[in-house]
Amino acid sequence: MFVNVNFLNYQLVEKNDTRVEYDRLIEKCLNFSKILSGIQDDKLFRLLTHKNLEVIDKVNNALQPSDFIEVVAIILIRDDMTVKRKVMEMLNQRLLQKVRKKLNWYNLF
Repeated sequence: MFVNVNFLNYQLVEKNDTRVEYDRLIEKCLNFSKILSGIQDDKLFRLLTHKNLEVIDKVNNALQPSDFIEVVAIILIRDDMTVKRKVMEMLNQRLLQKVRKKLNWYNLF
């Protein structure tokens, strides 16, 4: 489950529409998070959740901002409310990171 951002870019750039591939990967990881919530073993739950979040984070970081927004828009069309909520949280986090970087650059934060 270890994913290298360069590997993701290499694999997905080979295809014509990378945003669709990223969309499917993020959606599958978010759905996997829902499945993980039913695991009774705490150690296994924490391990799998941590690795799953690493994959989501690396995919998120591999995307250009415009591509990420398109992927979010595609996911928001789907019916699963839990996945929609989580992808909106990802968008919010990414926007907050951008704002914080700019504020740090201006020495305001």
